[in-house]
Amino acid sequence: MTVLGGAFTILAAVVAQRAASALKAIKDEKRASSLYRTIINVATMLVTTRLAQGGDSAVLTGVPAGIVNDVVDLVKRQNPESVKALGQTDAMLKTKVIAKLPEVQASVAEAAAKVQSAAQ
Repeated sequence: MTVLGGAFTILAAVVAQRAASALKAIKDEKRASSLYRTIINVATMLVTTRLAQGGDSAVLTGVPAGIVNDVVDLVKRQNPESVKALGQTDAMLKTKVIAKLPEVQASVAEAAAKVQSAAQ
């Protein structure tokens, strides 16, 4: 019985470890989704604001000066838990922002065009 009891203990430990690992993966996936939503929301807000304030359509192309750093700073303030839990450095966040920027710019440009069209 002791061999069987020992095997059961080992099996229980393995199952518990896999369950904990699966839970961590689920939490990390939720944090990553939250982080990307924050990046997109903050970038959209900044691009829209800069376009509205200055009317400069250059904010809709390329990588506008300072916007990447501004997005990173705001994301770190708005979603510190995800940033910390996922071990995100500024460089990692900048890479994510740059990757999402074209999507954000296209979305803002489309919305701006609709507003301008409706105003005419």
